[in-house]
Amino acid sequence: MNNSQVSHNFAHNSQTGLNGSNLFYEHNANGSRTIYSYGHHFGIAHIPTPESETVYFTMDNYSNTTAKHINHVWRAISHMDIVYCPLDITEYFTYGKPTKRAIKDSLEWFERQISETASKHINARKYSYLDSIYSLIKKLETFANAFKCKHLLTGKARKAIYNGYNREQVQSLYFNPYQIEAHKQRIRNEQERQRKREANAIKEFKAFECNYLNTNATYLRLNGETIETSKGIKYTNLDEAKVLFSIAQTCKQMGKPFEKHLRVMQYTLNKVTENGTIKIGCHTIPYKETENIAKELKWI
Repeated sequence: MNNSQVSHNFAHNSQTGLNGSNLFYEHNANGSRTIYSYGHHFGIAHIPTPESETVYFTMDNYSNTTAKHINHVWRAISHMDIVYCPLDITEYFTYGKPTKRAIKDSLEWFERQISETASKHINARKYSYLDSIYSLIKKLETFANAFKCKHLLTGKARKAIYNGYNREQVQSLYFNPYQIEAHKQRIRNEQERQRKREANAIKEFKAFECNYLNTNATYLRLNGETIETSKGIKYTNLDEAKVLFSIAQTCKQMGKPFEKHLRVMQYTLNKVTENGTIKIGCHTIPYKETENIAKELKWI
Protein backbone atom coordinates (compact mmCIF):
# COMPACT_ATOMS: atom_id res chain seq x y z
CA MET A 1 0.00 0.00 0.00
CA ASN A 2 1.64 3.28 -1.05
CA ASN A 3 1.53 6.39 1.13
CA SER A 4 -0.95 8.21 -1.08
CA GLN A 5 -3.43 5.33 -0.74
CA VAL A 6 -2.88 5.13 3.03
CA SER A 7 -3.56 8.87 3.29
CA HIS A 8 -6.81 8.59 1.32
CA ASN A 9 -7.90 5.57 3.36
CA PHE A 10 -7.33 7.65 6.50
CA ALA A 11 -9.38 10.55 5.12
CA HIS A 12 -12.28 8.29 4.09
CA ASN A 13 -12.23 6.12 7.23
CA SER A 14 -11.35 2.84 5.54
CA GLN A 15 -10.88 -0.12 7.84
CA THR A 16 -8.13 -1.55 5.61
CA GLY A 17 -4.86 -0.30 4.13
CA LEU A 18 -3.66 1.28 7.35
CA ASN A 19 0.08 0.95 6.75
CA GLY A 20 2.39 2.41 4.13
CA SER A 21 6.09 3.19 3.98
CA ASN A 22 6.73 4.58 7.49
CA LEU A 23 3.28 6.16 7.36
CA PHE A 24 0.37 4.55 9.21
CA TYR A 25 -2.87 5.39 10.93
CA GLU A 26 -4.87 3.91 13.78
CA HIS A 27 -8.47 3.89 14.91
CA ASN A 28 -8.62 4.99 18.54
CA ALA A 29 -10.92 3.63 21.25
CA ASN A 30 -13.07 6.79 21.28
CA GLY A 31 -13.85 6.49 17.54
CA SER A 32 -11.25 8.99 16.41
CA ARG A 33 -8.34 8.18 14.10
CA THR A 34 -4.81 9.53 13.85
CA ILE A 35 -2.17 9.21 11.14
CA TYR A 36 1.50 9.09 12.10
CA SER A 37 4.90 9.50 10.45
CA TYR A 38 7.49 6.88 11.50
CA GLY A 39 6.01 6.35 14.95
CA HIS A 40 3.61 7.52 17.62
CA HIS A 41 6.00 10.37 18.48
CA PHE A 42 4.80 12.41 15.47
CA GLY A 43 1.15 12.70 14.52
CA ILE A 44 0.28 14.38 11.23
CA ALA A 45 -3.50 14.57 11.41
CA HIS A 46 -6.40 13.63 13.67
CA ILE A 47 -10.10 13.16 12.86
CA PRO A 48 -12.18 13.22 16.06
CA THR A 49 -15.19 11.06 15.06
CA PRO A 50 -15.97 8.53 12.30
CA GLU A 51 -18.41 10.94 10.59
CA SER A 52 -16.45 14.16 11.16
CA GLU A 53 -15.63 16.46 8.27
CA THR A 54 -13.16 18.32 10.49
CA VAL A 55 -9.52 17.31 10.61
CA TYR A 56 -6.74 18.63 12.84
CA PHE A 57 -3.58 18.95 10.77
CA THR A 58 -0.02 19.72 11.83
CA MET A 59 2.01 22.63 10.45
CA ASP A 60 5.24 21.18 11.88
CA ASN A 61 7.42 19.67 9.12
CA TYR A 62 9.84 17.94 11.55
CA SER A 63 12.08 16.50 8.79
CA ASN A 64 12.32 16.20 4.99
CA THR A 65 10.94 12.66 4.91
CA THR A 66 8.11 13.54 7.28
CA ALA A 67 7.36 16.59 5.10
CA LYS A 68 6.68 14.18 2.21
CA HIS A 69 4.26 12.23 4.41
CA ILE A 70 2.57 15.49 5.39
CA ASN A 71 2.09 16.41 1.71
CA HIS A 72 0.43 13.05 1.00
CA VAL A 73 -1.96 13.54 3.91
CA TRP A 74 -2.75 17.16 3.03
CA ARG A 75 -3.73 16.20 -0.54
CA ALA A 76 -6.04 13.50 0.83
CA ILE A 77 -7.80 15.77 3.36
CA SER A 78 -7.86 19.02 1.33
CA HIS A 79 -11.65 18.69 0.80
CA MET A 80 -12.27 18.66 4.56
CA ASP A 81 -12.55 21.46 7.13
CA ILE A 82 -8.96 21.79 8.30
CA VAL A 83 -7.84 23.10 11.69
CA TYR A 84 -4.16 23.93 11.26
CA CYS A 85 -2.09 23.17 14.36
CA PRO A 86 1.48 24.47 14.88
CA LEU A 87 2.68 21.45 16.87
CA ASP A 88 2.56 17.78 15.99
CA ILE A 89 -0.89 16.31 16.60
CA THR A 90 0.15 14.17 19.56
CA GLU A 91 0.62 17.40 21.54
CA TYR A 92 -3.12 18.03 21.36
CA PHE A 93 -4.80 14.64 21.68
CA THR A 94 -2.52 12.28 23.64
CA TYR A 95 -4.40 13.10 26.84
CA GLY A 96 -7.79 13.56 25.20
CA LYS A 97 -7.39 17.32 25.04
CA PRO A 98 -4.44 19.69 24.70
CA THR A 99 -2.46 20.85 27.69
CA LYS A 100 -2.37 24.53 28.64
CA ARG A 101 1.28 24.55 27.55
CA ALA A 102 0.38 23.23 24.09
CA ILE A 103 -2.27 25.93 23.65
CA LYS A 104 0.08 28.67 24.90
CA ASP A 105 2.91 27.52 22.61
CA SER A 106 0.54 27.32 19.64
CA LEU A 107 -0.88 30.83 20.10
CA GLU A 108 2.63 32.23 20.51
CA TRP A 109 3.73 30.41 17.34
CA PHE A 110 0.91 31.99 15.33
CA GLU A 111 1.64 35.47 16.66
CA ARG A 112 5.37 35.04 15.98
CA GLN A 113 4.72 33.88 12.40
CA ILE A 114 2.38 36.80 11.74
CA SER A 115 4.94 39.26 13.11
CA GLU A 116 7.80 37.78 11.06
CA THR A 117 5.70 37.74 7.90
CA ALA A 118 4.72 41.39 8.44
CA SER A 119 8.43 42.27 8.71
CA LYS A 120 9.10 40.52 5.40
CA HIS A 121 6.25 42.45 3.79
CA ILE A 122 7.66 45.83 4.87
CA ASN A 123 10.97 45.21 3.09
CA ALA A 124 9.79 43.07 0.16
CA ARG A 125 10.63 44.23 -3.36
CA LYS A 126 9.06 41.49 -5.44
CA TYR A 127 6.25 39.99 -3.39
CA SER A 128 3.30 40.95 -1.25
CA TYR A 129 3.04 38.97 1.98
CA LEU A 130 -0.34 40.44 2.85
CA ASP A 131 -2.20 37.32 1.73
CA SER A 132 0.09 35.20 3.92
CA ILE A 133 -0.61 37.42 6.93
CA TYR A 134 -4.35 37.27 6.34
CA SER A 135 -4.19 33.47 5.86
CA LEU A 136 -2.31 33.06 9.15
CA ILE A 137 -4.91 35.17 10.97
CA LYS A 138 -7.75 33.05 9.56
CA LYS A 139 -5.92 29.85 10.56
CA LEU A 140 -5.39 31.27 14.04
CA GLU A 141 -9.08 32.10 14.28
CA THR A 142 -10.08 28.56 13.25
CA PHE A 143 -7.60 27.11 15.77
CA ALA A 144 -8.84 29.37 18.58
CA ASN A 145 -12.47 28.49 17.89
CA ALA A 146 -11.75 24.76 17.68
CA PHE A 147 -9.89 24.65 21.00
CA LYS A 148 -12.08 27.32 22.66
CA CYS A 149 -9.13 29.58 23.47
CA LYS A 150 -10.17 32.73 21.64
CA HIS A 151 -10.17 34.64 24.93
CA LEU A 152 -6.42 34.05 25.20
CA LEU A 153 -5.61 35.94 22.01
CA THR A 154 -3.59 39.12 22.35
CA GLY A 155 -2.39 42.08 20.31
CA LYS A 156 -3.32 42.94 16.75
CA ALA A 157 -4.39 39.39 15.89
CA ARG A 158 -7.00 39.52 18.67
CA LYS A 159 -8.32 42.82 17.33
CA ALA A 160 -8.48 41.51 13.75
CA ILE A 161 -10.31 38.33 14.76
CA TYR A 162 -12.78 39.86 17.21
CA ASN A 163 -13.68 42.61 14.73
CA GLY A 164 -13.87 40.32 11.71
CA TYR A 165 -11.34 42.33 9.71
CA ASN A 166 -11.10 41.75 5.96
CA ARG A 167 -7.84 41.76 3.99
CA GLU A 168 -7.72 45.55 3.55
CA GLN A 169 -8.47 46.17 7.23
CA VAL A 170 -5.71 43.74 8.22
CA GLN A 171 -3.31 45.72 6.05
CA SER A 172 -4.26 48.97 7.80
CA LEU A 173 -3.91 47.28 11.18
CA TYR A 174 -0.34 46.07 10.64
CA PHE A 175 1.05 48.86 8.44
CA ASN A 176 0.84 52.63 8.43
CA PRO A 177 -0.06 54.56 5.23
CA TYR A 178 3.61 55.34 4.50
CA GLN A 179 4.59 51.66 4.69
CA ILE A 180 1.66 50.64 2.47
CA GLU A 181 2.53 53.18 -0.23
CA ALA A 182 6.27 52.46 0.01
CA HIS A 183 5.62 48.75 -0.51
CA LYS A 184 3.36 49.43 -3.49
CA GLN A 185 6.07 51.61 -5.03
CA ARG A 186 8.73 48.91 -4.52
CA ILE A 187 6.49 46.40 -6.27
CA ARG A 188 5.87 48.84 -9.16
CA ASN A 189 9.61 49.48 -9.48
CA GLU A 190 10.39 45.77 -9.52
CA GLN A 191 7.68 45.11 -12.10
CA GLU A 192 9.18 47.80 -14.34
CA ARG A 193 12.66 46.30 -13.93
CA GLN A 194 11.26 42.87 -14.77
CA ARG A 195 9.49 44.28 -17.84
CA LYS A 196 12.78 45.75 -19.09
CA ARG A 197 14.67 42.52 -18.39
CA GLU A 198 12.06 40.54 -20.31
CA ALA A 199 12.10 42.99 -23.23
CA ASN A 200 15.90 42.70 -23.48
CA ALA A 201 15.70 38.90 -23.30
CA ILE A 202 13.14 38.84 -26.13
CA LYS A 203 15.46 40.98 -28.27
CA GLU A 204 18.31 38.54 -27.60
CA PHE A 205 16.13 35.59 -28.59
CA LYS A 206 15.05 37.28 -31.82
CA ALA A 207 18.74 38.05 -32.58
CA PHE A 208 19.72 34.38 -32.00
CA GLU A 209 21.80 35.32 -28.96
CA CYS A 210 19.88 32.83 -26.78
CA ASN A 211 17.60 29.88 -27.45
CA TYR A 212 15.25 29.79 -24.46
CA LEU A 213 13.17 32.32 -22.50
CA ASN A 214 11.60 31.84 -19.08
CA THR A 215 8.46 33.86 -19.85
CA ASN A 216 4.74 33.18 -19.67
CA ALA A 217 4.21 34.01 -23.33
CA THR A 218 6.01 32.06 -26.05
CA TYR A 219 7.93 33.98 -28.70
CA LEU A 220 8.77 32.92 -32.26
CA ARG A 221 11.58 33.46 -34.74
CA LEU A 222 12.21 32.25 -38.26
CA ASN A 223 15.47 30.40 -38.93
CA GLY A 224 15.51 29.65 -42.63
CA GLU A 225 12.58 27.29 -43.20
CA THR A 226 12.20 26.49 -39.49
CA ILE A 227 10.01 28.25 -36.94
CA GLU A 228 11.72 28.22 -33.54
CA THR A 229 9.94 28.88 -30.25
CA SER A 230 11.37 30.46 -27.11
CA LYS A 231 10.71 27.16 -25.32
CA GLY A 232 13.18 25.30 -27.50
CA ILE A 233 10.85 23.71 -30.06
CA LYS A 234 11.74 23.67 -33.78
CA TYR A 235 8.79 23.50 -36.17
CA THR A 236 9.52 22.60 -39.80
CA ASN A 237 6.02 21.85 -41.19
CA LEU A 238 5.27 25.27 -42.66
CA ASP A 239 2.08 24.06 -44.38
CA GLU A 240 0.66 23.04 -41.01
CA ALA A 241 1.90 26.30 -39.49
CA LYS A 242 0.07 28.26 -42.18
CA VAL A 243 -3.19 26.45 -41.31
CA LEU A 244 -2.67 27.29 -37.62
CA PHE A 245 -2.10 30.95 -38.47
CA SER A 246 -5.24 30.96 -40.62
CA ILE A 247 -7.25 29.62 -37.65
CA ALA A 248 -5.76 32.27 -35.34
CA GLN A 249 -6.44 35.01 -37.87
CA THR A 250 -10.07 33.94 -38.26
CA CYS A 251 -10.56 33.78 -34.47
CA LYS A 252 -9.23 37.32 -34.09
CA GLN A 253 -11.33 38.67 -36.96
CA MET A 254 -14.54 36.95 -35.80
CA GLY A 255 -13.91 37.42 -32.07
CA LYS A 256 -14.67 33.73 -31.44
CA PRO A 257 -12.44 30.97 -30.00
CA PHE A 258 -11.48 27.70 -31.71
CA GLU A 259 -11.67 24.82 -29.24
CA LYS A 260 -11.24 21.68 -31.34
CA HIS A 261 -8.26 19.57 -30.28
CA LEU A 262 -5.87 18.99 -33.16
CA ARG A 263 -2.52 17.20 -33.26
CA VAL A 264 0.42 19.46 -34.09
CA MET A 265 3.66 17.48 -34.25
CA GLN A 266 3.49 15.38 -31.05
CA TYR A 267 1.49 18.04 -29.21
CA THR A 268 -2.21 18.86 -28.86
CA LEU A 269 -3.73 22.17 -29.84
CA ASN A 270 -5.68 23.09 -26.71
CA LYS A 271 -7.36 26.25 -27.89
CA VAL A 272 -7.14 29.37 -30.02
CA THR A 273 -8.66 32.29 -28.11
CA GLU A 274 -10.95 34.96 -29.52
CA ASN A 275 -7.97 37.33 -29.77
CA GLY A 276 -5.94 34.82 -31.80
CA THR A 277 -3.66 33.52 -29.05
CA ILE A 278 -2.62 29.91 -29.73
CA LYS A 279 -2.42 27.55 -26.74
CA ILE A 280 -0.63 24.33 -27.58
CA GLY A 281 1.06 22.14 -24.98
CA CYS A 282 3.10 24.44 -22.72
CA HIS A 283 3.12 27.17 -25.38
CA THR A 284 0.95 30.29 -25.22
CA ILE A 285 1.68 32.17 -28.44
CA PRO A 286 0.28 35.72 -28.81
CA TYR A 287 -1.29 36.58 -32.15
CA LYS A 288 1.34 39.26 -32.80
CA GLU A 289 4.04 36.57 -32.86
CA THR A 290 2.29 34.39 -35.44
CA GLU A 291 1.39 37.47 -37.46
CA ASN A 292 5.05 38.52 -37.61
CA ILE A 293 6.06 35.05 -38.85
CA ALA A 294 3.24 35.15 -41.43
CA LYS A 295 4.57 38.47 -42.74
CA GLU A 296 8.13 37.12 -42.98
CA LEU A 297 6.85 34.11 -44.94
CA LYS A 298 4.64 36.39 -47.07
CA TRP A 299 1.39 34.63 -46.07
CA ILE A 300 -0.15 38.05 -45.65
